[in-house]
Amino acid sequence: MNIIHIITRSDTLAGAQVHVRDLSIAQLGLGHEVTVLVGQSGPFTDELQKHGISYYCLRHLVRNINPYIDFKAFLELLTIIRTLNPDLVATHSSKAGWLGRVAARLLGIPSIFTAHGWGFTEGVPDLSRKIYATAERIAAPFANRIITVSEYDRQLALRNKIASPKKIVTIHNGVYDTSSRLVSASPNTPLRMIKVARFDIPKNHALLFKALVGLPSRNWHLDLIGDGPLRRPMEELASELGINKHVTFL
Repeated sequence: MNIIHIITRSDTLAGAQVHVRDLSIAQLGLGHEVTVLVGQSGPFTDELQKHGISYYCLRHLVRNINPYIDFKAFLELLTIIRTLNPDLVATHSSKAGWLGRVAARLLGIPSIFTAHGWGFTEGVPDLSRKIYATAERIAAPFANRIITVSEYDRQLALRNKIASPKKIVTIHNGVYDTSSRLVSASPNTPLRMIKVARFDIPKNHALLFKALVGLPSRNWHLDLIGDGPLRRPMEELASELGINKHVTFL
């Protein structure tokens, strides 16, 4: 099968980019032909090159919304997709998801959209949530299937009437197994955990703290690496929950 993945950003190697990289490697291993279309170049395209994944950098595919530039990106997508003539177009991230789905429909090619988190999730300002939800409702009919990476996101999409339950399916992101040699075998050694994330609503440090409070033993220590607007409130929460001696804010 000839598969095209489309994603907006190459200047970062975040969850969506890692997903596309790993999925492309796996699909190549199964004998499929895979090409990634991405906005410009950066650490992500370096990863693609390292793993022998074919890619095209789109000059006008950028994150910020600009109707004129976005239309040029759409024309770029049409030209490349028509040339590669894939069996399936898989789109990722909001901008690439919107433009890629429309382009695939115009060319009569099946497409899917993977939502790596919704722009209308909790914590987003009301006006922005309404705009993002409306945009997703408009784009939804152009995809054959919409994939959410968690059941929470699927239910959020259904509550916002993005598409019918039959169209939206949850496929959890895969995580590589941790080698047993990396896990401490001594029950007397405190379990050491590290979380690398910004202190902000989507990262939900509070949920982790509350889960740790429920453990029967305090034989653990958590190191937090990051910064952000909620760092101070999380330091206060750790104190309120009585776990501050087991948590280090780095």
